[in-house]
Amino acid sequence: MADNEYGINSLADQRYYNFVMVKDTRGFSLARYWRNVGEIARPGRVIDCISSLGKMEHRKLISDRGLARGNVAGELSELGKGRPPYWYDLVAFEMEIDASPYFLLGFPFVGLAWDIVKDLLARKILQVEAFQRTNVSRLLRIMDTDEHNAFEQLAGRMVAVHFIVTDDTSVTNVRLGGDQPLKGQIYTTFLKDRVKKGFVSAAECVLACEREAPQKRKEEPPRLLRSRLHLDKHGNFKFYAHAGCTNLALLPEAISELHSLNCMDNATANPLDRVGSDIFE
Repeated sequence: MADNEYGINSLADQRYYNFVMVKDTRGFSLARYWRNVGEIARPGRVIDCISSLGKMEHRKLISDRGLARGNVAGELSELGKGRPPYWYDLVAFEMEIDASPYFLLGFPFVGLAWDIVKDLLARKILQVEAFQRTNVSRLLRIMDTDEHNAFEQLAGRMVAVHFIVTDDTSVTNVRLGGDQPLKGQIYTTFLKDRVKKGFVSAAECVLACEREAPQKRKEEPPRLLRSRLHLDKHGNFKFYAHAGCTNLALLPEAISELHSLNCMDNATANPLDRVGSDIFE
C-alpha cells in the first residue's frame, strides 16, 4: 500500500475531489475537524501550496466502507485485492476572507463526504448555518458582462451552465457547454431574455480557471496551472486535481474571487442534501 500513489505520504491525483465550504461560526478549526472526522492514519502533513491565501492539509482516513470499484478499490485497500479497510485522501484548506476564517473540506468520493458531514452535523461539530454556497444566478449575470474582469488572481471563464426553465412546459432543463456558452445562439436568442425576466435560472455551472505560478528555481519559466471548478447553488464544489495535485492551489483563489464578486451566500441546508440516494449508485 505505502509504495503506490495512494500510499501514506501521497495524495491521489487525476481525479475529482468534492468540497464543501464552511465559515467559522462556533469555534470550528482544522484541528477540531481532524479530531472528529474518523480514524486518521499518521502522519498527516501540510501540502506545499503556492496560494498565499492559506494553508492546505492532507490526511489519510481509514474506513471499512468501500466506495471505489475495480483497480482503484484494490489500490485503496490496505490488505490488497479490494478488501477493507481502505485509505481515503482527505484535504482541507484554511483561509481568511475579510478577517473571517473559512474552511474548504475536500473528499475523493461524494458518498464519503455525505457520511462525514452528516456525522459532524449530528454531533454539532458543524452547523448548517456555517455552510457557504455560490449564487450561481448572480455569477451568470456577472460573467455575461465585462464585470468578470474583476478577477485578479486567475483567469476564469464559464464553460458550462445548467439552466432550469419555468416558462416552457416542453423544455424544463437546458445544459450549455463549450468555450463560450454565453455567446452561443441558444443562449443569446432564447435564454438570455428569459433569464432577465426570471423565467429561467442558472442552477449549476463550470468555471475554467488558470494562472501562472512561479517555479522553485528562478531560472525556470512560470508554469501554467489550470482546472475546472463545478459549482451548484446549494454549496457543492467539485474540483479536478491534475497530476501532482499542484493545481489544487487554484481552489481557494477561485473562492476568493467569487467572494469579491459578492457571489457567496450563507447556505440554508446541508449542501449534500440534494445528492440524496444518487451517491450510492
